[in-house]
Amino acid sequence: MRFVKDSRHPVELVLRVLGIASSTYYWWCKRLDEPSARQIADEALLAEIVDIHTSSGGTYGSPRVHAMLARRGISVGRKRVERVMRVAGRLPAETVAHRLDTNRSTSSTGTGPG
Repeated sequence: MRFVKDSRHPVELVLRVLGIASSTYYWWCKRLDEPSARQIADEALLAEIVDIHTSSGGTYGSPRVHAMLARRGISVGRKRVERVMRVAGRLPAETVAHRLDTNRSTSSTGTGPG
């Protein structure tokens, strides 16, 4: 939509060429100037999520973050926490799977075959 706003051509012409309804464009412009109540609430929630996620060293996923929010007295749905974290790019750190090596040749005694 910024393309439409920054264009040197009339807005109506650009919208018609792109096949976008003018009401959609003006709704988008209004949304930039006046964020919705949900957007404002999500920004406040994101601040709490960032605090929890950072204090965990980036390891907490949405279930743990949701539990910590509940402990702080913030009542919010688990899926909303998931959505806000996903949109903000706050994903938990990936864990490294440890594999048990049972090959005798790598034992500390060095008496295995090989």
